[in-house]
Amino acid sequence: MRFFTNLLKLPKVSLNPKEILLLILLIIAGYLGNYFKLTLFFGVDFLFGSIAVLIIVAIYGSVWGTIASIISSSFTWVLWGHPYAMIIFICESIFVGLFLRKQSQNLLLLNGIYWLVLGIPLVAIFYGGILQISLIATVLIAIKQAVNGIFNALVCSLIINYLPIERWLRIKTKKHTISWQQSLFNLFIAFVFFPVMTININNAIRSAETIEMAIIKDINFLSLAFKNNIKFWQENHITSLKRIANYLDLTEENSFIKTQANLENIQKIFPQFNEIYIVNNAGKIIAKSPYQLKSSINFSERTDFQQLKNYESSFTTNIQSTSIKLGKDEIVNIGVPIVNNNQFLGAIFGELKLTKLINLIETTKINEDFEITIIDQKNRVIATSLDTIEPLEIFTLYEDKKIRNLNNNVVHLLPSSPNLPAIWKWENSFYAQTSSLNNDIDFKIVIQIPTKPQIDYIRTIYIKNLSIMLFTAIIALIAAMLLSNKLVQPMLRLTQVTTDLPQKILAEEEIIFDNSIVAEIDSLTHNFKSMILALNQMFQEIKSAKNSLEERVEKRTQELSITNRELESEIIKRQEIEAILREREERYELAISGTNDGIWDWDLITNQVYYSPTWMRILGYEDQPLPNIFSTWSDNVHPDSLLIVMSDINDHLEGKTDVYQNTHRIKHYNGNYIWIASKGKCIRNEQGKAYRLVGIITDITDKK
Repeated sequence: MRFFTNLLKLPKVSLNPKEILLLILLIIAGYLGNYFKLTLFFGVDFLFGSIAVLIIVAIYGSVWGTIASIISSSFTWVLWGHPYAMIIFICESIFVGLFLRKQSQNLLLLNGIYWLVLGIPLVAIFYGGILQISLIATVLIAIKQAVNGIFNALVCSLIINYLPIERWLRIKTKKHTISWQQSLFNLFIAFVFFPVMTININNAIRSAETIEMAIIKDINFLSLAFKNNIKFWQENHITSLKRIANYLDLTEENSFIKTQANLENIQKIFPQFNEIYIVNNAGKIIAKSPYQLKSSINFSERTDFQQLKNYESSFTTNIQSTSIKLGKDEIVNIGVPIVNNNQFLGAIFGELKLTKLINLIETTKINEDFEITIIDQKNRVIATSLDTIEPLEIFTLYEDKKIRNLNNNVVHLLPSSPNLPAIWKWENSFYAQTSSLNNDIDFKIVIQIPTKPQIDYIRTIYIKNLSIMLFTAIIALIAAMLLSNKLVQPMLRLTQVTTDLPQKILAEEEIIFDNSIVAEIDSLTHNFKSMILALNQMFQEIKSAKNSLEERVEKRTQELSITNRELESEIIKRQEIEAILREREERYELAISGTNDGIWDWDLITNQVYYSPTWMRILGYEDQPLPNIFSTWSDNVHPDSLLIVMSDINDHLEGKTDVYQNTHRIKHYNGNYIWIASKGKCIRNEQGKAYRLVGIITDITDKK
């Protein structure tokens, strides 16, 4: 249940604009990576869309990766005519997305595990079981898709690990890191896989081109050879008829018996003819062999006779069926004119069964894969090596076919049905060439060869090559793990030893370093040993300094304790003095409370000023006392008097006068100015510096 819960979690939607833009671009790149495929041979394609899909899985998670996989792999349904490749690619993104970050950070390793454990079995089920593809094709597709998937995962890993994608996106997450072991793993696989992959892809493309060129060459050779054979066969029979014509004399009247006798003897010399007819210039049969033949044939209306009579041709070839109702008995008629002194006397026709041409076809074929068909101007089959076509049937080889033009009139014909898988179309396709037989006979020759034997041949080769590549990839995976572990293990051991190194040194633990055959690691180990010795010495010095500092602190603490006791005694005395002063101030305040004098006490150090209630009453602020600050007095002094007042205060503080005295105006609460007489005296410290100024004010407005 937890598996499906994780699978059905909705993707986060709080993506910044850069993340959204990159996601859209990667989805488009995934679709285009499948659209712009790399065709190896005979419908076997390498796709690169899963590179972008796996990047999405690594950055955005399995849900976005699955959505991207559905979009990008949908093109394979169009490309190959079935949804099963799409299902396999979607399962790939789900598998990698679920286990990435949970079980392993190694995307390449997870992808390799998927193809070995799930991908190849799914190909066997879908292609071999459901689509009923041949075993050799299923094996090839399984190995090809596994190699293709591992290659794409390798490219994705290199992009994710060595391009600063997260920095470009400004993703505020934990910094992406890659272990040294995984880095060595990826680089080792890349150095092994990329060259082998490149060589095999190049060889596959060149092999397919080479095979097609060889097919074209063989078809052209067979076409030329058959044309030469048919020409020789035709000339041989025409020459035989001409020689027969030389024995005949149609100028004598009533020469039927003589002509008939000669013809029967002549046919024994030329047994290749099944039947021979001699007709006069009116198209009437005057002799035939064998003589028992019915003479119901009317040559006068036949096109081939008219061509000979009108001197349109030196010979004719015509195809007809003589006994369709009784069975297959298709024949080819060859006729030559009988001419004497430029006068058309008649013609001689020889009949040959079409089986003669079929025998000629069989003797001309290079091997059993090639098929030869002869068709006439009406597109009827005259002779063929195909068992599925009867003579005189309409030739329909090019109907309902997707035609791929090559060169030298050679085409590749694939079934055009949209509901058929592409691999099935290729297996049932064939190469063909249609060309005229020669200028004298209005026949065409069609030579075809099925693609499947060629596909099976190259499939066998590349099953071996791709198997070697897949085996190489697996060995490379294992070797990379072992080698990287061998190289990284000393570093891991060094990391473990140096973790919490200060605490280990302070605890005086024994630190043991392993030697390494790698010079750099061994040098690093030596540096760590030197650093530990230096740290150990420094820690000893720090420890010694700490002990010394503790002694000094203890001594200083004792001194401070004595000083504190002295200060406490002094504070007690000061408090007693302050209590006496406070008592005196209270008595003084009590003594003058009945007068009209207001007391002020200015602390010159803090600039705080104490104003007595009488002082506040004189200014009219008895109900709303002003703050005990210097500006309470200075802001209310009349501007014309402030400078003189401050001058008198400074003169007294500097010791120029024994008592501060001044008469000035100050602002009352009601807004009017009143006249006051101010008098005060400062209190000085041992150094003679004034730190306090105390005085009184008296309202003298009435006297003014």
